[in-house]
Amino acid sequence: TQPARTGGEILVECLKRQGVKVVFGMPGGHLNHLYDALHRHQADVRHITVRNEQGASLMADGYARATGDVGVCLTIPGPGASNAATGIAEAFSASSPVLLITGQPEAKFAGHDRHKVFHGLDHLSFFKPITKWNGSVARAEDIPSVVTRAFEALRCGRPGPVHLEVPSDVLSAQAQVAIPDRVEPRGTAAASDAVERAARLLSSAKRPIILVGEEVVWYRASDELAEFAALLGAPVVTSIFAKGALPEDHPWSLGDIRTPEAQKALAEADGVLAVGCRFLQFETANWTLKLPRLIHVSADEHEIGRDYAAEVGIVGDAKSVLGQLAEALRGKTASAWGGRVAELKAAWTARRKHPLVAALQDALGRDGLVAVDVHITGYRMRTEFRVHGPRQFLSSGVYVTLGFGLPEAIGAKATFPDRPVVAFCGDGGFMMTCQELATAVQFGLNVVTVVVNDNCFTSIKGGQQHQFGGRFIGVDLRNPDFVKFAESFGALARRVERPEEFRPSLEWALKASAPALIEVPPLRS
Repeated sequence: TQPARTGGEILVECLKRQGVKVVFGMPGGHLNHLYDALHRHQADVRHITVRNEQGASLMADGYARATGDVGVCLTIPGPGASNAATGIAEAFSASSPVLLITGQPEAKFAGHDRHKVFHGLDHLSFFKPITKWNGSVARAEDIPSVVTRAFEALRCGRPGPVHLEVPSDVLSAQAQVAIPDRVEPRGTAAASDAVERAARLLSSAKRPIILVGEEVVWYRASDELAEFAALLGAPVVTSIFAKGALPEDHPWSLGDIRTPEAQKALAEADGVLAVGCRFLQFETANWTLKLPRLIHVSADEHEIGRDYAAEVGIVGDAKSVLGQLAEALRGKTASAWGGRVAELKAAWTARRKHPLVAALQDALGRDGLVAVDVHITGYRMRTEFRVHGPRQFLSSGVYVTLGFGLPEAIGAKATFPDRPVVAFCGDGGFMMTCQELATAVQFGLNVVTVVVNDNCFTSIKGGQQHQFGGRFIGVDLRNPDFVKFAESFGALARRVERPEEFRPSLEWALKASAPALIEVPPLRS
């Protein structure tokens, strides 16, 4: 016989069984019984209190992207849930497995107009467009089965965020239930006839190329990718969410799809194997990028042929399909790329980096992790910063979310306390989530925040200059003293005035015993 437990206790036990070790959130009345259960399980599940629920969802996303497993965030219903929406949308765009658990007013009020109920947002309608699955719990007895369903959505197929709402009276009610087993990730092998057709196309291609998306990262297929690239004799280019899926110093890597060298390779190729990528607008020049004969692999059948017609579509996970294709192509003759890939790679490697990018590259080494906010120098990181493995480069995608950097870095640091983690921000983006510096200090999450300060929204100001001849409005900023601001939270801080001061300051910050901030001017190259 199972002991009687509150719904909050059952929910925490279910999260523990699924391997959850950290949750990011903010308490509130609707979640009292959940937080009481978390108090009793502090030794197993660490709760990190945020200063805004947007921070919670972005931290959970950073945790998920850095670990490859589920990140969890908790919010009150209504304004807490809506504050978290930006991070959930980011997770949706990046195929990131984030579980958002929101409270909900008592189930007995379900028949009333939601806009008359305290914090009564219609969460299921609100989150439907930006979640993979979206559910509610009606009774405490149902919590185990609904949590299992949520983790099946999080861990199987193409990953994506999940929202689960639990009414406050369900969290306080008692039930006697068993806690179900952990949901393990399940891959899907491809149909053999599709693999055979793809193998024939690749065998006939003289200059094949591999275009890699985030599914290669989520399915932990980097080893299979490296083996297959060498077998096929094909260069590899990546989408923003797959940067580092093949180490960018690997001889077959040409880095981000937007580098000139990657663009040249795509133009010279006569066959493309696209593995787990979704052909984003900004990576395909509004879908005008011309591709040769295309094989499209995805765990999500709805993605295949959606934006580019595929000669061969393969439904399956990246790890399984790359293995199947490797078996089908054993003994294939070498491609006709010859020394062309090495030539393109040499040109990419030789290109001068922005001085801040170069210093970050040297200081972070092969194990460091960087979360890049939205700013002019940050854009250059995507093509100039070399990443040595998957899950080391966190960047906003199609949402281009200002304020992305610091919370994402905190989420990553929560799981990798001994690895160097840097948030690379502009002044405008940093000010949108700067309050989370207090979170980092309180919980000993010693991230380094670099703030490139030019006292304006540089990208938008440049657009106003170009389009309207310098009629500027809303783009100039009066910022605080960032050093004093950071120190007021209990962080360490320095201001850099000259390029040669940045690298030593970065090394100082990475060794610091507290979160540290470095303010730096743009240092344009």
